[in-house]
Amino acid sequence: MKQLIKNISLFIFFNLLAFGSFSQKQVESTGEAELELFGNSSPEQTKLKVVELAKINAIENVFGQVVLEGNSLYTVNKQQNAKVEFNQVFNSISDVYVNGEWIKDLKVPNVETITKNNKIFYKANVKGIVRELKPALIRFEAKSLSCPKKTCATEEFFNEQDFYLYFKSPVDGFIAVFLDFPTEQKTYCLLPSKSNGNGEMQVKANSEYFFFSKENKPNPKEQIDEIQFTLTDAKVAENNKLFILFSPETPLGKPVLNNAPNTKTQQEIIDNGYELPEHMPSEEFQKWLQELRSRNKNVELTTKYLLIKPGN
Repeated sequence: MKQLIKNISLFIFFNLLAFGSFSQKQVESTGEAELELFGNSSPEQTKLKVVELAKINAIENVFGQVVLEGNSLYTVNKQQNAKVEFNQVFNSISDVYVNGEWIKDLKVPNVETITKNNKIFYKANVKGIVRELKPALIRFEAKSLSCPKKTCATEEFFNEQDFYLYFKSPVDGFIAVFLDFPTEQKTYCLLPSKSNGNGEMQVKANSEYFFFSKENKPNPKEQIDEIQFTLTDAKVAENNKLFILFSPETPLGKPVLNNAPNTKTQQEIIDNGYELPEHMPSEEFQKWLQELRSRNKNVELTTKYLLIKPGN
């Protein structure tokens, strides 16, 4: 069965920097936060929460605020109000992403009680040492291909052209590949695929892989999902974003995915022997991705952009 990504195209950008726990020098920072006492929370819980929020504020005051938009994360510098996209790890604290770590307190957090309109609030002030999370160099090699050979490396494809992915790592590990389609605000899972039972995709050290190629599969008995890019409008070029994840130690796991909806056009694709990969909303994928990278600092990520053009 040939797997077609309907209405999905790729534009892949190879960023050599991923993420990690390498850090810059430590700096001093202060932060504050205010939180209302709600009926389902105790005063002690609320005080702990507001101190945590104050520490988040202290990190943001130095390294900027992290903003999630569609399929990207940005760091916004509060002083310059500049927004820069990052391909690196972020800490997830209380469901808030921050581009740094709280190292230690320089003084005991101060929490005071405030009454406003007959409601109780807690205000926290903190002072401590923070440091920025620095990206680490990617250790694996990945190339987008128009044929199952390294010489076919390209970042531009034509409508109804096949897609292959070259991958090689110096160590054993696990790989996952996702494709985000901004027009639909959906992210599709390409690897692990349905053909291998959606399980973990393991790779061996120093082995060359040509994913989505039936000619170059490691195991002759293994089923392969072939990928073909098809434009929504055959006359209009499209761009998309590919995420290649690699974990050298532990399995990556999977987010909660849905089957592609059976619209008339998509049903016609299935009737002709094609099948859409499972998907999830773009922002839900980003949340899963950042939570994964927060838990597993060894996960490496490369994002790529591909341009799909009308037929040649």
